Amino acid sequence: MDSKGDELEVPKAVVSRLIKSAIPDTFVAVQAEAKQALTTAAKIFILYATACANDICKAENKSTIMPEHVFKAMEELEFDFGDKLKEALEAHRKDQTQKKVRRTDEIVSPGSASKETPKPQETSTAAAPDGKEEAEKDDEPADEDEEVDIVDDD
Repeated sequence: MDSKGDELEVPKAVVSRLIKSAIPDTFVAVQAEAKQALTTAAKIFILYATACANDICKAENKSTIMPEHVFKAMEELEFDFGDKLKEALEAHRKDQTQKKVRRTDEIVSPGSASKETPKPQETSTAAAPDGKEEAEKDDEPADEDEEVDIVDDD
């Protein structure tokens, strides 16, 4: 198959997992050719459903396909699983919200030194050998006559 055709392939591992979840191993074996046929059917279904949703989107003068366009496409294609599709979308949204909350909690949680933002460096004052006080600060420009050691951290 050419490289452009490979871009449009449904991952075989995903198809295998879907088959295993639908048919227990002890019930029936699935030949490699049957898996390939299901993979091709899934690809065609996705392309067809996307084209239909795109037509609905264009008819509404929208530039982005939204879930509602996909729901309408499924109705138009006479697939009667709109409610299951809506439930799956809601479950996905809840899952994404929970993941976002967990990530936020991990960042904000106390005692997590690696997640805390570093404190800004304070300017300290030290006495120079000649008795004058000078400020020590890393990002302060050096005087022209002063020697500066450059340290490479790599």
